[in-house]
Amino acid sequence: MEKEFSYIFKIAPSNVDFQGKLTLASLIELLMEAAGRHADGNGFGMRQLNEFNASWVVLRIALEINYYPEQYDEIKISTWIEKIQPIKTIRNFCIENAQGEIIASATSEWIMMDLTQRKPKDLLSLEGFEEFATGKEISAGKLEKLPPVKGELVDKITVKYGDIDINGHVNSIRYVQWLCNCFNLSDYREKQIERFEIHYISELHENEIIKIFREEKKKNDFYFEIDSDKKTTCKARISFSEK
Repeated sequence: MEKEFSYIFKIAPSNVDFQGKLTLASLIELLMEAAGRHADGNGFGMRQLNEFNASWVVLRIALEINYYPEQYDEIKISTWIEKIQPIKTIRNFCIENAQGEIIASATSEWIMMDLTQRKPKDLLSLEGFEEFATGKEISAGKLEKLPPVKGELVDKITVKYGDIDINGHVNSIRYVQWLCNCFNLSDYREKQIERFEIHYISELHENEIIKIFREEKKKNDFYFEIDSDKKTTCKARISFSEK
């Protein structure tokens, strides 16, 4: 049983932006891959859950980034489960560069979803799963409730084939890409994202039309809502620091 494990990833050309830096979406995708490897290796991965018509679904992520690695750099992602409750579990991440310096940290909240009823299943029904709770926190902090947004409409998108994942809804990484696209290249030349938070509220499916609203509550601190058919499907926060 591996309560905490680390994985080495090399930053591929497809993972970087126009400046040759790892994108936020690619970083979160690597975190999801590390989580999947850890779960698979310990008997509670997607394939095991699919055997009884269930799957992992991420509800919230909070990420703090000190700096972004570049193309072909190697990073180490360590991951572990902090706590396990009947309906949700907290999984944390620590990201280091090749020199062993911490460059980012993240915390996330997950449920085990019944793929037919589209509702959470009891996590305590997973045999031996409780033993993986470490109680170890991370510097990214607690997952806080994000406030309502009364801001400008910055994008309107129709959900298409490429947005849908194996769980039959919009992939969690696609939301991150949509949100990051709400800023211009000049924004990313002058500053970088230092904190990102996202709360997935309801599922999105093919052909749904979404609207993204943005409010700058204070300088370089933006809050978002993604709405579909008068319901809020997602809330998020992006905070920048000057380069």
